[in-house]
Formats: sequence, C-alpha cells, structure tokens
Amino acid sequence: MRSVALALACTIFPTFAFAARVASDEVPLPPGASLRGTIETDTIRELPELKGARLNRMRDNSISGVHVLDQSFDAELSYRDAVRFYDRALAGAFLIEREEAETATGWLVRLDDGVVASISLRNTHPTTIEIQRIVP
Repeated sequence: MRSVALALACTIFPTFAFAARVASDEVPLPPGASLRGTIETDTIRELPELKGARLNRMRDNSISGVHVLDQSFDAELSYRDAVRFYDRALAGAFLIEREEAETATGWLVRLDDGVVASISLRNTHPTTIEIQRIVP
C-alpha cells in the first residue's frame, strides 16, 4: 500500500523530491520558487494568524536572541500543493510543531544538522513562503 501511495505521489508531483534527510543549507524549495528577499535578524517570528501568536498577542517573538537568516519566496504552486510539498519534504526532520490557520501553515523543525528552522506558507497569489533559520 505504501509503495502505491508513493508511486501515485510521484505521478502527481513528479518534480518534487522526497527527502529523507534535511540540512539547513538544503531547506527544500518547491520547483519554480523565486527569492523575493533576504534579511538577517535576531528572532524567529510567528505569523500572526498562527496559534502561538493568537494565544498571546503580546508575544511577537517565538525564538529570540539568535542570528536568523530570513528569506521570502514566491511559489508557482497553489497554496494547497505547497502545503503538501512541505509536509513531504520535512518528513525526515524533527517536527517541533506544525500549525494551521485558514490562510497560513507553519512548521517549526530541527533539521538533521541541529539547526532550528521555521517554514511558513501564506495563502496568497502567488503563494508566499518564508523560511527562517538559525545561523551559527
């Protein structure tokens, strides 16, 4: 049954790589994603529409006092397909938390090299991807 599901997934999403291991220098991007911008900051921020920020509106930082590389991308995929891509691509990472809202999905993961990363998608047109990762 598992091989049938994998074969079906490869047929539907032939260009997606199913990674067993994920390192910080290889945070996955869906095919056709284009970089919008990069900044360096000292905080991994939560999207305001996700649970952690909704529960405590005074909290604007989920992880602070670290060196973070924050990159935004536009994706050619639909929001739903981008969520599927990241659910599969991050399957090999240590999942700290996955959150969903009506207009956003976020993953907080510890990658194989120990780096903590936040991947967030927004249901915009085009779909927006934000990847924040702690840089040593």
